[in-house]
Amino acid sequence: MRKNRRASSVRHKEQTGIIRRLVGFVFSLPYALGLVHSLVAMQVLQKLLNYNIVRPTLLAIVCYTIVYLIYYIVTVRAYRRIVT
Repeated sequence: MRKNRRASSVRHKEQTGIIRRLVGFVFSLPYALGLVHSLVAMQVLQKLLNYNIVRPTLLAIVCYTIVYLIYYIVTVRAYRRIVT
């Protein structure tokens, strides 16, 4: 009986790892594209305004990253509930 619990626990940990990797893979491309798009847009805006906007750019990237991480965590938890 105890052996089954351990095996179940290992399977659950493996499933969680697989879900994290797959969701991370699916999330990585849009995240990278969004970051590159933001950086390019901020560079163009900086040149048009002739004003240094490094600080607002970094703040926007940090906010974008935090929101994306929260969405990633919520998605992983939802997938875990579906699978288990």
